[in-house]
Amino acid sequence: MEILSTSHYNGEVWGLEIIPEKGTFLTSADDGEFFEYSIKDRALIKSGKFWDASYFDGASYETKK
Repeated sequence: MEILSTSHYNGEVWGLEIIPEKGTFLTSADDGEFFEYSIKDRALIKSGKFWDASYFDGASYETKK
C-alpha cells in the first residue's frame, strides 16, 4: 500500500507557510494538525498536532507521527 495524499479532515487549509531555505511548506487547519511537505520530493516529511502548555494542566503532547 502507498499513501498518495494526506490532508486535513475537510480539505480546508487555514495556514500555509513556504520555507524556501528548506524547500518545504507547512499547512495547518482547524483540526489542530500540521503537515510539512518536501516541494522537490512531493512527499510528506513531518506531521503533528499543535499543543499548548495550558492544555491538560501542562502535560506534554506526544505523537508517533
